[in-house]
Parts: sequence; structure tokens; C-alpha cells
Amino acid sequence: MKNIFLLGFMGSGKSVIGEKLSRKLGREFIDMDRVIEERESMKISEIFAQRGEDYFRRKEGELLKEIGGTGNAVVSTGGGIVMAEKNWEVLKKGITIYLKISPEEAWKRLEKVEDRPLLLQKDRKQYIYNLLKTRQPYYEKADFTVLNEGRRVEEVVEEIVRMMA
Repeated sequence: MKNIFLLGFMGSGKSVIGEKLSRKLGREFIDMDRVIEERESMKISEIFAQRGEDYFRRKEGELLKEIGGTGNAVVSTGGGIVMAEKNWEVLKKGITIYLKISPEEAWKRLEKVEDRPLLLQKDRKQYIYNLLKTRQPYYEKADFTVLNEGRRVEEVVEEIVRMMA
């Protein structure tokens, strides 16, 4: 069996949907951000602040390689994992699903969030729009795209399960 990698922007629902999807499919659930936080004994925001984004991306890539060999998990990836070509070598061994949200929806979901280091910008709204626009072509390389906006979590999970059948 192949891993299912959930891709998407911050706030797109990768963790929430991943958890429910893994239960529904009887698979292990791996939230990459949580694993990195546990291994580093600090929050992602602290890793960014103390060690920098490059360090975090390196740890993320190492973890992805490690997970790549497991084969029976639903994996919630970090929003920026799609930007490194070497990560796609691993992602393409599994099934990739892009949980798509619009820039407006991303803004609504992230407007008041304080624990995301990339969002600590003066013009957060413009930053979200620009970052999503930059990442969009990479997200669209996924095997499947599922809209996760204006829908219940259960509906999105059911759509993914149908796609897997």
C-alpha cells in the first residue's frame, strides 16, 4: 500500500482531515509538524526563531524520507514541503492529495493565528496571498485536488475515500 500525503497551505485542514481519514481507512496518521516538534522538543515557531527556516526544512526533508518507506500511513505534510524538488521524489512514491483553499479562505482561517512563524508579517493578508500564489503550482502537481472550503470535514474525507476506491 502507498502512503497518502496531504498537501496544502497553512490552515487548509491537513491535520484535521488527515486524522479522520486515517481512522476511516484504518491507517497510521503522521502529522509531520508534530513529529518534528516532539523530536526537537520545541514548537515549530521556536525552531524557526532559534534555528531558522532552513534548519526546519532540512528536518522536514529528513523526516519525509524516513516516512517514505513506511507505506501505510496518512501523512499531514508541512505547507512548504512541496517547494523542494527532492521532496517530490518521495511524495510521488505515495498518493498526493492537495487540499485546496482560496486565498480569501486562507486569510479567514489564519487572520488571528499567532503560532505560525511565517505569518509574523506586517501585512499578513498580502503575505498569505503572495505565498499561496507562489506555492499553488507546486500543490497542483498532486495526484488529486480536493476543495476544502465551505464543506464539512466528513464530506471532504468521504470524497477522498471515494477517490481511493
